[in-house]
Amino acid sequence: MEILQKEFNSSFFKRLFDRSPREIQVQRSKKRVNITQEQRIEILKALADETRLSIVQKLLREEDTVPGCDILACATVHKLSQPAMSHHFSKLVDAGVVIESKQGTQKLYELNRDLLASAGINTNNL
Repeated sequence: MEILQKEFNSSFFKRLFDRSPREIQVQRSKKRVNITQEQRIEILKALADETRLSIVQKLLREEDTVPGCDILACATVHKLSQPAMSHHFSKLVDAGVVIESKQGTQKLYELNRDLLASAGINTNNL
């Protein structure tokens, strides 16, 4: 039943938009966001820290949003406390590099690829 549902969704998108859902997502990710020089500096400052850069690299490997509990596993790798990881996440969210959303009581994180591209950062080189 689940496979049939995925096939339906895929064929539905192809018929409706003449593109697959993946092609639509790639096209959506190519839009540019206008940013100021101050915003660009804030983004670069946020990425200048080794821990925050490793968080961004982990988010780059993910296709979808990542629950906060998965990323807090990074705390054990970096030997950091939960408050320290929260500090790093808040810096990334404040700079706009990471988008934070809530689903119930769980926080979900997603990389803001459009903002990074607008800042001139090639995510393939991170």
